[in-house]
Amino acid sequence: PSAPPPPAPPGGWGGASGPPGGRAGLPTALCPRPEGSAAPRSIGEMPPPPASAAAPLVVLNPTASRIVEGGRRGRLLAELDRALRARTGRAPDVLAAASLDDARRAFGDAAGVGRPLVVAVGGDGTVREAATCLAGTTVPLAIVPAGTANLFAATIGVPRDPVRAAVTIATGRIVACDLGRVRWGTGDPSSAADGASPTGQVFAVACGVGFDARLMAATPPRLKRGLGRYGYFAMAAGLLPRVGGFDCSI
Repeated sequence: PSAPPPPAPPGGWGGASGPPGGRAGLPTALCPRPEGSAAPRSIGEMPPPPASAAAPLVVLNPTASRIVEGGRRGRLLAELDRALRARTGRAPDVLAAASLDDARRAFGDAAGVGRPLVVAVGGDGTVREAATCLAGTTVPLAIVPAGTANLFAATIGVPRDPVRAAVTIATGRIVACDLGRVRWGTGDPSSAADGASPTGQVFAVACGVGFDARLMAATPPRLKRGLGRYGYFAMAAGLLPRVGGFDCSI
């Protein structure tokens, strides 16, 4: 089977956008099957999700640096179609999210409509949004690393190549993963819903403060598409003259 690549909308959205809604908890993710001693470890195997009549869902960030070219995106979607049919018996619904709100809405609705599996195609920011919405549900999350760094996917052993990552979905094992939550400001942190406060955020990889956070937020998608991870170095060179110290309590 083949699938035409969805058109890339103007503009884009990525990992440096505003705080998500949802709650922190334990999302489940698909990892490759163990192959020897180098297999990724997990904090606990999860049982398969209940049988569902709903189709699996693929949500992709069409501006992610490694799938912005239409032909590459089309080949990836064809492989995802094969893998998801093999695993669930259903062809997937595919959403090329035109905005961060579109992606959040799709991820947030997945459990309610009984999706057997959700695939996030993008970088660490896309994975964070998916994990935030799926935490505390029984819907597994499969990751296709199509962004710049893809740190979380690498940590759990997902192949860096997007097509190879798609292939693993057919037979991957389901594992539980930790999430973190950060809040900042002067209010009472216990009064805000998990991850929903404008002064709080859920994260799946790491949380940085100061220069690290400024660099992640300031690096534009066009620079990451053109230079890959070296785009961060280029932006860092421009920001270094403006680096200053600050005081904080943690």
